[in-house]
Amino acid sequence: MSIATRLPYAANNVVRSSYRFSLSAAQTRYLSATAFVGKPYVVVAHDATDSGALQRRLDVRPAHFEKVAAAKAEGKIVLGGAILDSPNEEKMVGSVLVVDMESKEAVEEFVRADVYVKNNVWKSWEIFPFKPAKL
Repeated sequence: MSIATRLPYAANNVVRSSYRFSLSAAQTRYLSATAFVGKPYVVVAHDATDSGALQRRLDVRPAHFEKVAAAKAEGKIVLGGAILDSPNEEKMVGSVLVVDMESKEAVEEFVRADVYVKNNVWKSWEIFPFKPAKL
């Protein structure tokens, strides 16, 4: 079953399998007020599960942050962050990005060029069209 069929449409409550994260009221207002130039998409990336995956993530994280900071400055990334395995453990097991790009193909190209993909941190990802709620 695709994640699209499992996600509730509530803007402040997103669930994927056992992963759960909530957007703050300020983040929800920010997303709903953002004027997208291209088309909004959500990227849900899943980390590799081997024993070295977390260390690879930590090793290339500065380079990843450099790339996403530049993309944010260009208006391509609206919001991003790590998916955690649980609220208490805070082990990173994936990522979520809200992006503003012209096409799903542009998003795919952006993801494939990321150091997390090139260094086998993200093993898979899903890209969904996104419609922010007007809250």
